Formats: sequence, C-alpha cells, structure tokens
Amino acid sequence: MRTVWKWRVVRGCPYTKILTLDLASVQPSPAGPKRPRDRVLPSEMQSTFRKSLTLRQ
Repeated sequence: MRTVWKWRVVRGCPYTKILTLDLASVQPSPAGPKRPRDRVLPSEMQSTFRKSLTLRQ
C-alpha cells in the first residue's frame, strides 16, 4: 500500500503571510456551504424564526 503524505512540511514554502485566528471569536452557524448568505447566529435564531413566520401571513 502506498503512503499518502497529507501533512508534510516543505522546506522553502512559497507562502508569504501567516494568518492568525482567535478561536474564541468563531461562532457556529447552521448555514451550509451551499447557502452562506443564509447565515443566522444561534443567538438570533429565535427572533429570525419569528420574523419569518410573520412575513408569510
């Protein structure tokens, strides 16, 4: 069986920027990759759901 090197350190890497991410600022969202524009934060779900019900009447 052939070994696949998925995590490999390459010397002389062509990347020029290092990105930092504060994991405490990441929030879950039920919107998937197909509809990122429909992103709703969990803290706003109840009010958004109620608004959508009143719009349909």
